[in-house]
Amino acid sequence: MLMDSAKMDVDLSVAKEEHRNEYKYYLLLHKMAKGRGEKLHAECKYEKELNYEKYYEEESNSLEFVVLERGKGRGGEEREKEKGKEREKEGGGEDGAGGDNRASAASPRRRENNFGKRRKEQLKNKQVVLYRSRRDPSKIELPVFVHSYVWRNGSWYGVIHMRECCANYLLNNAINSHIPLNHLPMISKPKKWTHSEGGMLLLKNNFIRCNVKPLFNIDVCNLERIKSLVSQMGNVRWEVNEEILHLIEYAYNKGITIGNIPRKQNYSLPSGPSHTAKQNVEDIKKYYLLREEISRLNKCLISERPTFLQKIAIAKTLKNCKVIYFPHNIDFRGRMYPLSPHLHHMSDDICRSLITFHDREEIGPRGLFWLKIHLANNFGKDKLTFEQRINWVDSNLGNIKRLSENPFQHVDFWSTAEKPWQALSVSMDLTRALECPDPSKYRSNIPVQQDGTCNGLQHYAALGRDYDGGKAVNIIPSDEPQDIYTVVLEIVRSKVKADLDGAASPPKGDRGKSSGTPNCAPPRCREHLAKCCFQFDLLKRKVVKQTIMTICYGVTSVGAKDQVKGKIQSMTTKVLEKKTINQLSQYIANYIFESISEIFKRAMIIKKWFNNLSKVTNELNIPVTWLSPIGLPCEQPYRLGHRILVNTPLQSVSVISYQNSLLHKNKQRLGFPPNFVHSLDASHLMMTAEKMVLENNFSFAAVHDSYWTHACNVDQMNVFIRDSFVTLYEEPILQNLYRGYQMRLGKHASRIPAPPDQGHLDVSLVRRSRYFFS
Repeated sequence: MLMDSAKMDVDLSVAKEEHRNEYKYYLLLHKMAKGRGEKLHAECKYEKELNYEKYYEEESNSLEFVVLERGKGRGGEEREKEKGKEREKEGGGEDGAGGDNRASAASPRRRENNFGKRRKEQLKNKQVVLYRSRRDPSKIELPVFVHSYVWRNGSWYGVIHMRECCANYLLNNAINSHIPLNHLPMISKPKKWTHSEGGMLLLKNNFIRCNVKPLFNIDVCNLERIKSLVSQMGNVRWEVNEEILHLIEYAYNKGITIGNIPRKQNYSLPSGPSHTAKQNVEDIKKYYLLREEISRLNKCLISERPTFLQKIAIAKTLKNCKVIYFPHNIDFRGRMYPLSPHLHHMSDDICRSLITFHDREEIGPRGLFWLKIHLANNFGKDKLTFEQRINWVDSNLGNIKRLSENPFQHVDFWSTAEKPWQALSVSMDLTRALECPDPSKYRSNIPVQQDGTCNGLQHYAALGRDYDGGKAVNIIPSDEPQDIYTVVLEIVRSKVKADLDGAASPPKGDRGKSSGTPNCAPPRCREHLAKCCFQFDLLKRKVVKQTIMTICYGVTSVGAKDQVKGKIQSMTTKVLEKKTINQLSQYIANYIFESISEIFKRAMIIKKWFNNLSKVTNELNIPVTWLSPIGLPCEQPYRLGHRILVNTPLQSVSVISYQNSLLHKNKQRLGFPPNFVHSLDASHLMMTAEKMVLENNFSFAAVHDSYWTHACNVDQMNVFIRDSFVTLYEEPILQNLYRGYQMRLGKHASRIPAPPDQGHLDVSLVRRSRYFFS
């Protein structure tokens, strides 16, 4: 078994500490099992926790440790044989699983109880047997993996996890060793996609990434146009930015946490209240809330730190390669993704700063302008006009040049940027361009990005020809960029202010019904939540931004609450109770829903029409499908899956298979609006990429609604972006979808409602909109 075979040599003190912690956890589980259903009063809960901890500490310190050599003393190998016989009696086989597995399949709970009894008997005498290492007698042989239980979603789940000391060893030592990884960036041109093969030279990949085989046979469709384009996107030449790589390594090693660089060490837990002195209940409560928050942050570091180091290790491996490539494939909606999962341009700020185009191009007469715009955007000035962004860069040129010479002496300036590492990379490139006698001759390889304004709502506004919505997301030309996030924030702020003044009435939920959330609570409760919003300064653009971005993609009330909750937790320095955070999150999320519905009325009507379509397909037990404007047949892969129970000596394990299973009707309904819009932005991207890559051979990359190219080609790319958008919406997309369903459903076609009426927005006006993508 995994737990028996994987062992590690550690010091005696480390082994003792690990077993003490394991014993504390055993006592905690025993306490929770005994107290299941017991309700503790809020005022005494934390005092009881303190008494429990005192008990855990005393019990674990009373453990007696006996150190033996493997196979000698206290039974040794004979004891192991006896254990084997016991397992045979319990399970009917050498591995405890039972000869034909009937006993274990019939009573997995009994076998788990027996396992718990054996463990309890081992700890009853408070004696722990440790074995010396066969490789180094001064060390102790410690199993790497431990079996325990976690509480998730109202149930206990058995898990096998790595000991903390072993994880720390791997993190500090093994990360520098050679770790073979699949799907690394390529150093030669990827294979062209033909049929279902392409991308990597040796590794096999599907052209359409999907875990469930679609009911519709996609091979009957002609996808040559899409495959040719995806193949060409994989031929874009990249290289590692060594200058930024060295700076990121330096920052991590020195403990400078800028941007997404994780801490090298975990946060220290606060010292607990004294077990002897009488403590104030409020002080104990604050201590536990603070410790819970720090533990949450440390848990995040467990995954963030290895992921970061993996990216750095790959970049260091590839830094001497002349050219690297990122082969792409698509998902069922047509969105393109690189096959390399670790280091690529669709990742975070650190990854994007680590790679640049390989080919350098003279920036030309307009390139300096776009480099400055790109720099201002990375500093979070994208809500200003172009002229204001240029003025901001020009007024900070002194700081920009100084940080380019010595970044860590001017951390205060660039570390506050929205995307600090990309800001640093662009600052260095801009400084070199300005140092040239003729900046227009400077050869740059920085990808300049042009981002859509809440792109999902741009597509909804174009679908419904919604003039007001189009104006809010910069489809209509304007002298200043429209910021939908600020507009919604102001509406939310006014509603919260009304609650504070006691003048508001309970709002409706996102479906037009009373949602039963804090917004619908009595006025006194809403007044308290409104007061908290202003007291802790929670009503900020970044709090509402993610929910606004995803609301057109079908985010639910629960999802919006979680998004707001994450922002609140990252903003508040004062420790708040979970209950208060949850109430505030739901309160703000509901007002975001209500405010969006006031601005984008036609978008909400179209979204409701999508839900009606999926309702009919669900009733007929067929998946939601459609043909995207670029010619890709799309089918939602959501299935319920059938569960298979596999019994093991430790516990039962559930394995879920999605092949040939029933439709997941709820996901089919919730997924249709966002997936259809995603297929539209994927079509827009491909139409733009055709002009950029196939017709003009420009270096071009994209992250769904963010388009990248050299500074000298940005003006031409902006023309292609707008032309492609107009071409896309010259087609009657909703009518085509309606006719497609009528043909597909046959005699059931009458159940499909007609598409909603459109407004009077002229989509061709986008050609004159400076801030549509900026």
